[in-house]
Amino acid sequence: MGTRPPSIIDVAQAVGVSRQTVSRVLNNHPAVHPQTRARVQEAMDRLGYRRNAAARALASKHTNILGAAVTNPHLFGPSGALLAIDQAARQAGFSLSVAFIRNQTAADMDAALSHFMDLGAEGVVVIAPTTATLDAAKALAGKVPMVVATSGQTAFPAVDIDQAVGARAAVEHLIGLGHRRIGHISGPAGEFQAAIRQQAWLDALGAKVHEVAQRGVHVGGGLVADEGHRQGEAGLAG
Repeated sequence: MGTRPPSIIDVAQAVGVSRQTVSRVLNNHPAVHPQTRARVQEAMDRLGYRRNAAARALASKHTNILGAAVTNPHLFGPSGALLAIDQAARQAGFSLSVAFIRNQTAADMDAALSHFMDLGAEGVVVIAPTTATLDAAKALAGKVPMVVATSGQTAFPAVDIDQAVGARAAVEHLIGLGHRRIGHISGPAGEFQAAIRQQAWLDALGAKVHEVAQRGVHVGGGLVADEGHRQGEAGLAG
């Protein structure tokens, strides 16, 4: 059997200070002399002391846990967002619990949110931009702070890029290069961002209808490279 990990009392005894002083160092309290702070920190490093998250949660009544519910984690957008959320959480002293929503159904979302509530998560980020998942998330409205990484909805505070501006700029760029037959691969039906990009595509073509000989034909598709390649070839063949 291994020895027990060092405790806050062990650190206090090693330095010759009170447990309260060590606690103040851990919580960055200003009422600690710099030399004492340095000695406590040196002792923690030497002893290999690590803060007990469970004990800290009981004492402070804060878990410092955030939840992140994400769909399509293999795609660049969701995976990039998840990495950024994890980095920001760590910098703020929080740990991140991640739940992958495989089927983007209300049942999957309910299970993920219930998991976060069981952990005592103090906030939840939802990277699941579909009507079904956000409808399920509404059950937690008012129970825990929630932010969604999507556009086109008003139920929760949202953070996202301007999908409409980006899509419109892409179409206008192609028109400026002299292209006259401009198609659009919308992505999966039911996604807020996909609907916004599709409408921006239509708006950009409509605003310059006198410059466009033939409007592009909308074709559906997924958000993976192989599907985009297949849909692109199908559109060109048509």
